[in-house]
Amino acid sequence: MTLPPLPPLRDSLLWRMGLLLGGIALLALIGMSNALLTAVASAGDAAAINIAGSLRMQSYRIATRLGAAAGPAAVRDELDEFERRFTHPQLLHAIPADAGDARRLDYSALATQWHERLRPLALELGSGAARPERLRTALAEIDDFVAGIDGFVGRLETHAEAKLTALRWVQGAILLATLLLAVLAWRSVRLRLLPPLRELLGLADRVRRGDFIGRAEHVGRDELGVLAQAFNAMAEDLSKMYADLESRVEAQTHALRRSNRSLELLYATTRRLNEAPPTAATLTAVLAEVERYTGARGSSLCLVDAQSLKLQQKISTHPDFPKHCRKPECGSCVGDGTSSEPAHLPQTLSVPVQELGEYYGVLLLEAPGIGVEDATQVQLLETVARHIASTLRATRQEVSKRRLALLEERNVIARELHDSLAQQLSYLKIQVSRLQSALPDGQPAAVGEILGELREGLSSAYRELRELLTTFRITMAEDGLQPALERALREFGTRGNLATVLDDRLNGHPLSPHQEIHVLQIVREALSNIVHHARARTARVTLAHVDGRMQVTIEDDGVGLSDNPERERHYGLTIMRERTRSLHGELQLGRSTHGGTRVALDFPATHAEPPTDTSAEESLHV
Repeated sequence: MTLPPLPPLRDSLLWRMGLLLGGIALLALIGMSNALLTAVASAGDAAAINIAGSLRMQSYRIATRLGAAAGPAAVRDELDEFERRFTHPQLLHAIPADAGDARRLDYSALATQWHERLRPLALELGSGAARPERLRTALAEIDDFVAGIDGFVGRLETHAEAKLTALRWVQGAILLATLLLAVLAWRSVRLRLLPPLRELLGLADRVRRGDFIGRAEHVGRDELGVLAQAFNAMAEDLSKMYADLESRVEAQTHALRRSNRSLELLYATTRRLNEAPPTAATLTAVLAEVERYTGARGSSLCLVDAQSLKLQQKISTHPDFPKHCRKPECGSCVGDGTSSEPAHLPQTLSVPVQELGEYYGVLLLEAPGIGVEDATQVQLLETVARHIASTLRATRQEVSKRRLALLEERNVIARELHDSLAQQLSYLKIQVSRLQSALPDGQPAAVGEILGELREGLSSAYRELRELLTTFRITMAEDGLQPALERALREFGTRGNLATVLDDRLNGHPLSPHQEIHVLQIVREALSNIVHHARARTARVTLAHVDGRMQVTIEDDGVGLSDNPERERHYGLTIMRERTRSLHGELQLGRSTHGGTRVALDFPATHAEPPTDTSAEESLHV
């Protein structure tokens, strides 16, 4: 880029502005110098005028002393004071040395009159030898002398005012010239400096924002015109360089952006999975992160049972995605972990959620821009799916450990009850039988009734204790609540010759081990009552999740409720209500639609997990 030459002197803005500013500075210097010289020349004028004016007063003081015949000493003192003032240095300084000056002539005339006539006459009259005619002559001389002093003072004042008048005229002319130069400078700045400068600043701002299209229109022969030509040449070169550099930077930026987005996605999903358990809210947030960083229009996480491939839980950011995965039997959508793309789902990418050979489900993305051939994106999504699978695996292992710990504690309590309370009840039954045998015949009927009631009470207590021990020894495998309920229904169906049905509508909503144990025990207690008292032919257990609450219903077609359903030995309602309170729920008894009994349990699905001593608490409930 070749820069244009500097402008000639006649076209230079700096030269013109320098002349104007130099003229203003010169006028200011002249004005200040004139004021300074006038101030120096006027120094002492006021004091001289004041001293000259005081000569009139002193002349009258001399006349007063002479008229009062004050004596030679007093007259001489007044004459000396007049002489001191008349020859005062400030007064003499105000009188020019030029002999032709009016002030010099007036002063000389006053001095001659003073020394030759007035002073000798005053000394003569002060000695007391003068005649009255001489006094009148002296007073007339003093009046004439005071008139001369008035003229001298007037000339001093006129000269001082003349200097100030000249100063005002000179300062006014300088001010007018300064204003004229200032207006010329302002007009030059406004017309020749500001417009091109604003244009260059605007173009510089556009260049700062990456716009290299603008060009300066002011390309004259002055400095700003030369600068505008240089700017235009620079903008042209930058435009060419930027166009080439932008294409290269864009390629690198695209690669870095993809890498950064991949890292951000991995960090965001890992952080969310590590900070909170894999609940529906947490997994929905993970899906939202995946959509944000991949640009997918919809995403779903379908979690299935590894054996049956039935949908246990479906988490979607959009309710209608995917449309083909609405039933528990959704193997065509979630696959078995070996297919790279699900059937019947066009423009949808399927990523299996598996870890260490264990299959948990599938991650579905509605992302037409991502295909199986996009290895980088697919690999990133597989990593996210593995993180989800690892979190699910760790959570399931933790749930299994807690369930096993709970069941082991219940078994310990069962053994303690068997070794203590069961043995004591057996002993008491034997002792009651011995007591009845030891009583002689002919005892009152009341004694026999009391012994019968005692034997019946001990038998009932022993029987309920055996049932309780059986309940405590019930185990729940790692496969969860539904298989345990199915086994319980088969067990009581066989014992009571019942047709049992399990209607599971939870749609994959999980329960904590604490909740699973209590739900299983309440269902078993209700089924036990149906077998022993209802004389029913069918029993139906329904599980549902409605508005964040779990609902469990046990119905039969038996004889229905008795008049006193709270009798514990018939229904075990005390234990059922205690378990319901532990779940922070409600238990209701009523008639079923088939005429039998309906037991309805309702409790919050997301209640906090109880402490680890739940089994000990259950033993206290018993």
